Amino acid sequence: MKRLPWTGVSCWLALALLAVLQGCQSGSTGADTRRYPCTQSDECAAGYTCRAGMCQSDEPTDIFFVTTTQTLPAGGCSALVELEARDGGGKPLPFAGPTNVTLSGSGFSFFSDPGCTSPLSAAVFAQGATRASFYFKGKSGGTFPLVAAVSGVPTAQQDQTIRPAVRKGVCEMPADGLSVTCPISPAQLDLSKTMLFVSISPPGTNPDASSVRCMLSAREAFTCGRNERGTGIVYIVWHTVELGTGLKVQHLQPTCQAQSLLQVPIQRVSPDNTFLLVTGEQSGKILGEDDYFTAKLSESYTRVDLQWPVACAVGWKGSLQVVEAEGLRVTRGSGVTMTGTQTEATVSGLPTVDLSTSVLLFTHRVTNAGTASLCDRVLRGTLTSPTEISFSRGAGSSAGCTTAVINDISWERIDFGPRASVQTVPVTMNRGEYEAYPAISPVDESRSVVFASGQGMNGQAGGESSYAADDLISESLAGFEFDSPNRLRIIRDSFEGRARWTSFVVQFEP
Repeated sequence: MKRLPWTGVSCWLALALLAVLQGCQSGSTGADTRRYPCTQSDECAAGYTCRAGMCQSDEPTDIFFVTTTQTLPAGGCSALVELEARDGGGKPLPFAGPTNVTLSGSGFSFFSDPGCTSPLSAAVFAQGATRASFYFKGKSGGTFPLVAAVSGVPTAQQDQTIRPAVRKGVCEMPADGLSVTCPISPAQLDLSKTMLFVSISPPGTNPDASSVRCMLSAREAFTCGRNERGTGIVYIVWHTVELGTGLKVQHLQPTCQAQSLLQVPIQRVSPDNTFLLVTGEQSGKILGEDDYFTAKLSESYTRVDLQWPVACAVGWKGSLQVVEAEGLRVTRGSGVTMTGTQTEATVSGLPTVDLSTSVLLFTHRVTNAGTASLCDRVLRGTLTSPTEISFSRGAGSSAGCTTAVINDISWERIDFGPRASVQTVPVTMNRGEYEAYPAISPVDESRSVVFASGQGMNGQAGGESSYAADDLISESLAGFEFDSPNRLRIIRDSFEGRARWTSFVVQFEP
């Protein structure tokens, strides 16, 4: 047999084989590999140590999430999140010294304590520690990657799910329906921390078919009802707002039995942090004095007074939400009136508020003076300056719009402060127009709502109208929704006259 020559390559392979199989003292090959068999550290490349028969890096080569992914409400504080540093074999290994972890994620903020009160600029692997920990909050609804990065090693990533602060949608009540139950998805976690905004665009004239109230009936649904079947579909736009902390909502369903004053007991609230949301369903064929009421927080702060200029109709049903939230500053008042010749009323000299964080809500009472007009009894309210609010009717027309007397307007000016930002959006629809699409600055729809300043009948949907022919209620009510993050869609059922609303886009900071 012919013998093969002993070459340099063959010699190197033999030495490598001996090092693997026999652990010979050949020294490091100098190969730039992370792991290869060894019996002692001087067989390993620089920066590697012989541990458990393998050359392993002196520094961790990866970081991993060792806690599971989480699902949280917007603004809710997470459970503890832990990262672990590991070597190439997947075993825990500390860094040589204290090592910062850069944390990032869409809408996430990071904290060092379980109450999420101490902001954290970076998590830290302490000297000799194999784990680093932190807590986080999210404010935008959705599933987003949480990313942890340490210089020199691959980043770690884990998806986290944030339930939206705002759920929203459109629900329709069929023409022959007296009620409809509308699903909420995902379900609310806690109704005592959830408020419901509705803006309802009904068809028709008669209050019994066109006045609709809605209430949260379960964590996964709300229910709307009316007294009589109508002639067309009722268009219901809805938004729920659930905040994990600093929000308390009392949900009540008062009824009225031929009385002009209904006193609704509530748990005592802090007046500076409290406002009211109200809707009502009514019976009757004419839009009259018993269809408009004021809602006021009493001076004892232990009840809400609902008042009509005459006895309410038997069978009136309301949905009342008493909203108390930390960080708010609420200014309220009443006693604003308009005589038969007035189309405007102003309240001035108020404490200054920031218009970029403030909204207006109001209810009002009407004395009809025997007319069957619409434009003299429906109102628009707006924040005209940081110290002034105004109310108007007629939508620029006084013809037939100054007969009824507005004998009281009850208003609440709500400054959300750091809890929300606000865009005030005036809306006008001329005769023949039933939709409007005003542009807005882009918002995060998962934490934003839109509504009008006038409330009572059909939720937060009310504005003023120029229509004087009869009491066609659908002229002055509209549904307010987002068409996109930078545009609204406002829709009304009837468009015989001009209508105006003041709407507010509120983006919450959970």
